[in-house]
Amino acid sequence: MDITLDRKADQDITFQYYEEDGTTKRTLASATVYFTVKADPFDTDATDTTAVIKKDTTLHTDAATGLTTISLTATETNIAPSNYFYSIRVKEAGGKIYVAQTGRLRISANTGNR
Repeated sequence: MDITLDRKADQDITFQYYEEDGTTKRTLASATVYFTVKADPFDTDATDTTAVIKKDTTLHTDAATGLTTISLTATETNIAPSNYFYSIRVKEAGGKIYVAQTGRLRISANTGNR
């Protein structure tokens, strides 16, 4: 799934976590959602130091039904307008980490800066 964000703007990304079947909702109770944006989709840096956006979410909109909101600030989206790549990973309560969603992310330029 592709995402477009406005540069220098507060924005929310709603994320629904599913079982492998793609329809059954999966719990986010005691889980951490990692949202990472990079210029290189094949970057192998284990600590994600090259990421242009890194956001961890532990407070979920509705953990029982797997719904969360990744809230980004204007400071976090203040990156060069361009095309990037993102991933959403989920570390479940038991410690297992799953890649839940990946895609392209576009930071769009806008005329307003205040």
